[in-house]
Parts: sequence; C-alpha cells; structure tokens
Amino acid sequence: MMKKMGMMVLSFLAIAGLAFAFPFTANVKGPQSFSMLEGMTLTASLEVSNLDFEEHDITVTATSDSPFVKAKPVLKKFTLNGYESTLVGVDITSTDDAQHDTYEIMVKVNADGQVTNVPIPVYVGSNPFFTIGTFDKSVCASEYVEDISVSIKNISGKDTSVSIHGEQSILFPAFDEESVELDIGKTQILSLQLNVSPQNVGDYTGTVLIENDDIIVARPFSVSVKDCPILPEKTISLTLPKKPKDLTKLQTTLFPITLKNVTKTKQEVDVFVSSVIPITPISLTLGPFETLTVDLMVKPNLSTPAGTHAVEITATASGYSTFQSTTMKVLPVDYIEAESATTIYEIVKGQTKSLSFVVHNKGDLSQTVSFGMQSGIPGVDFSFSSDSATITAGKSAVITLSVSVESDAPIVSVNNEILVNGTPVRTIPLSFDVLSPTSTIVSIIEVVSAPEAFTLGAGEKKEFDVIVENPTDASILGIHYKLVGVKGSGLVLIAEQNETVAPHQTKTLHFTLVAGNQTNAGAYSPILVMESPNASTSVSFTVIVEQRGFLSGLTGLVPFAGEKAAAIGLVVVLVLIGWWIFSKFTPKTPAWVSK
Repeated sequence: MMKKMGMMVLSFLAIAGLAFAFPFTANVKGPQSFSMLEGMTLTASLEVSNLDFEEHDITVTATSDSPFVKAKPVLKKFTLNGYESTLVGVDITSTDDAQHDTYEIMVKVNADGQVTNVPIPVYVGSNPFFTIGTFDKSVCASEYVEDISVSIKNISGKDTSVSIHGEQSILFPAFDEESVELDIGKTQILSLQLNVSPQNVGDYTGTVLIENDDIIVARPFSVSVKDCPILPEKTISLTLPKKPKDLTKLQTTLFPITLKNVTKTKQEVDVFVSSVIPITPISLTLGPFETLTVDLMVKPNLSTPAGTHAVEITATASGYSTFQSTTMKVLPVDYIEAESATTIYEIVKGQTKSLSFVVHNKGDLSQTVSFGMQSGIPGVDFSFSSDSATITAGKSAVITLSVSVESDAPIVSVNNEILVNGTPVRTIPLSFDVLSPTSTIVSIIEVVSAPEAFTLGAGEKKEFDVIVENPTDASILGIHYKLVGVKGSGLVLIAEQNETVAPHQTKTLHFTLVAGNQTNAGAYSPILVMESPNASTSVSFTVIVEQRGFLSGLTGLVPFAGEKAAAIGLVVVLVLIGWWIFSKFTPKTPAWVSK
C-alpha cells in the first residue's frame, strides 16, 4: 500500500511540474564572456525567444557580484508575441578603480513568473584567451589612410579564428574590419585602416574589439592628428556658388559645384558634405584637365532646424583633399499630420458613439486648425469637441468626434472623411454601418468551400481558407469566429475579426489552427462558428493530431515545462517505466515452495 501511495505522489509531482509552465529561452548571443580594462563599457546581446503561441510579458534585470562591475539592461520591460524573438542589450561597465580580477554578471529574465538566470563572466584587466596591446599613433592630417596596429597573442590553448574591428565615430568614415586564423601561442600584429580627413586635426580616442567564438575583448587606443606642413600634390580644385538658394523642407534643391582636374591623368573624385542639412554625396570621374559642374541634391527634412546653417563640402582625389565652406538658409514651414486614435465600426439607430483623432504640428510655426466633415449624411449628426485648435510647433492636440444616429435613419453603410483644415489640409477616412435595434433584414452566410480534415502534430500550426458567399441584398456586418466542441483539447483558432461581406460577394477567410504542446494524439471534431449581428453559420471538420514519436514527445516536454520542472517530470516518468519493467519480468517464488 505504501509503495502504491509513493508512486502516486511521484506521478502527481511529475504532472504538476509540467502543468503550469510555457516555453521560452534566454541566452547570450555570440561570445559568452567579455574582457575590458577599468573604466570601459561593453554591450552584451541577450536573445530572448517566446516558443509559446500566446504573448507574454518579459522583465529583464541585471546584477553584479562586485561594486567594481555594473550592469544595466538597455530594455527592461517588453512583450513578446507568440513564436517571437528579440535581442536585448546589457551594458557592462567596469569602474575606474576596478581590480584586475574575474567578475560575474547575472541577468535575470522573468517571463510571466518564469525565471531564467543567464550568467556572463567579465574579466577586468587580463583574460585567459588573449594578450593584447595597442600602439597609439600620431598621424599627419594630409595623409588620408593610416594604420592602427594591434598585437594579439593566443594563450587560449587552442587554434582559433579572430576578428578585429574598431569603434569610434569622430574620424570619418571609421574602420575596416579584418579577420585572421591565430595558432596556439602565436602572436600576430593586425592593422586597422583609419580614414582621416584633412580637417580632423586633434586628439582622438577609440576602442578596438577582438572577438572569437568564446569572448569579446575591448582595448582603448588614441590617435593624434597633426597639421603637417607638407601637403600632398594638388590634383583637383573646388568652386562653390557665391549665394546659395534658400531651402524649403521636404523639397529637393540643386546646389551646383564646379570641379577641375589640374593634372594630366584621370582622377576618381569623391565629394562629401558635413552639415545638419541632409545633402547626398557623389562620386565621379574627371579626365585630364577636365572641368565639370555637377549638382548636389539638398533636401531638408522636417527635423532640420529652420535658420542658417554652415555647410562644409570636401572633394578628394588621389589622396589630396580640398574643402570649401558656405551657408544655407532653411525656411520655416507649416506642416501638420493627422491620424485616427480610435475607430467606429457600427452604430445602432438612436445611439451615439465617439472616436478620437490626433493632430501633430511637425512644422516650425504655430497653426490654428479647424475641423469638419467632407459631406453630410441624412439622419446622422457629427459634432466635434472643438471646432478649431491652436497647436504650437512640435505639439499635438487630441480631438473627439461624436456621431449620433437618429431613430428613423436608414440602414446604410456610411463612407465619409474627417477634414482637418490646416497646412496642408488632411483627411481621415471614417466608415461605419448603421444598424437597426431589431433588424428585420437577415443576411445568409453560405459556405462555398471548406477543408474536411487536417493532420498536424502537438505544438504545430496549420493555415487554411474557408470561402463564403453572401447571396442576399444586405451586407453581412462584423463577422466573429469561435471554435466549439474542443474545450480543453489545446486546439486554438486564430483569425481576423470583424470581417464584412458585401451583398452578392464571395470572400475568402483565412484561419490558423494551432495544436498546443500538450494536445493529446487522436481525432477531434471541432465546429467553426461564424457569427455577425445579422447572420450566422457553421462548418465542421476533422482534426487528426499525430504523436510524432516517443522521443520527440519527451523532448517536447522540456521546453514546455521549463528547465527544473521538466527535468523532475522526465526523471519520474523514467523511474515509473523502469519499476514496471522490473515488476513484470522478475520471477516470483511460488507459494508452495518451502522457505
């Protein structure tokens, strides 16, 4: 008796452990360890995946085992839809007084009560993978390309592939990445090509990142760009117009520049622009002693501040660079945008419904905006919470529209537009159906085509279509769907709601059928019910859920239950099977044998 009770308790624990969890994973994307010097910051990428068909709320926190190393998630709270994944950055910073030691960051990912802890080792100072040194450099502003050297020694005890790239945003246009195979114990010097424009005189700092499959190592470097007296040989000249045109936002203005090849050889010329105004760079070829006037496309966007701005244009060819400065004036602009915040689908006669819409002033000037309707509708009254609103630059206003339908209004489908009278004039579509409280017109939903049977496995989904027809003169309004006859089976129907079928229209409806991870194998007979305020129908079909194999069933338990619960449940199931085999095949002593 005690033996049976013990087996029942173990069985209950196994089932309970598997009953309340849903599948999700969280792990570090890419290398699992990080190394830096004191006072530096690195970002680890954490991949969080929702393996369930329902959405779940995710919370990410990070703690450190030492005050010398701190961690902070870039994204702390978010929602993952079914079968969705996302990357979450975790900023890791070592303090200026951090000791050369190994620390541990613990990232805690909480998914609706389920917690996964992701440890991240951090080495401050030395690390067991590489010995790294950077060579600081002084370069000449007249030289366009310079190399920053980095020495890397492989002390990891195995051959490895290493990639190296730099992070720094001041010197234009940054770095070119390089990769190399590094044997055990070998030291190699790699170079990053640093592009230097002639006007970038000054002292700069940056970060070199060395990465293999196991670790990302960050090391700082510095570059001093000096104004050298010796300049490269002049290859081109650049001339700008004396008085540029004024610029209008969202409009393209052509700005002509003149380039001249002052050599007897062909020149490949690149033109770059530095300004808060968006200007497209160009590349072209000049023949020997050729002069060419070309147009730069200048198009200020809404975020470009109104006013006069400095523009610096640089032309480069064969290592020589020349630049000219000018100013361009961006004119202020009136510009509004409008969007509906809510929607009205249907109104019963004698009732009033409201919707809200938002007007954004994205221009540079204050605007007074008025509101109205494109056309009047018999039996329908439209009224706004305010007939007009004054909106300052960069602000928004929320307006409410009330729609009242008289008791004797006709049953119609209304198509109208909200007018937002500003600069420019905007319209917001408004469509809804007028319904009778006791509708005398009943539409008919006829099923033209529907599948008869599906076959799928637990945890799988199947898409299918149902073709319906409305043979009457009245619209079928706002169809909703539900699946009956399968309560507790784990079968879930996913479909778009509020479908409308016009009179004498044939329409294809799209559905997705999902079998949960715990759906038992077997045949099911669900009924798909389609209902609207004035019509309804249903169609039945057969769903066969297959067991994809014993081993796949066991492995399916683990992601569904979570790490600890699934492990306990699996061990208990295996113990039960072993106990049954032992009892089945162990010979028993007959009762008549004398002891």
